[in-house]
Amino acid sequence: MEELKPNEGCSGMPGIAELKIVKVEEVAEINVKASGTVGVVLKPGCFWGKVHATRISAVSKAGKSHTNKITAHLPGFPDYAGDLSKGRYLAAWVDSHGRKWMCGFGEPLRLTVERTEPDDPSGQYGADITLENESEFGFQKM
Repeated sequence: MEELKPNEGCSGMPGIAELKIVKVEEVAEINVKASGTVGVVLKPGCFWGKVHATRISAVSKAGKSHTNKITAHLPGFPDYAGDLSKGRYLAAWVDSHGRKWMCGFGEPLRLTVERTEPDDPSGQYGADITLENESEFGFQKM
């Protein structure tokens, strides 16, 4: 999985310190541990791709199932961003308290990319990224 990088000098906002994604076909197995946490084992040669984004948020709403949604903004629009919506993903992140979380177990996440306009005429286009699913599982600790 490639890293998604914005322009230099951008950093994430408080709340989610780091967001990573991996395509489901790169996952060898997901282990549910006795403590209720999950572990993800990737296939040889595969790795999590870090999303270098700002304004990262994650929301899980429970009902008959969980509606999970992770959003992030990339300053600068990567040329390959549109190709990302063809895959299904797992997402993992570290919150501002240092806890590790994962989403996409049971039902992989769909990724959409929306191009954003620059804030001023001399600015750059950006990308709003959304990872979402409807699943029997909400966010899980890693």
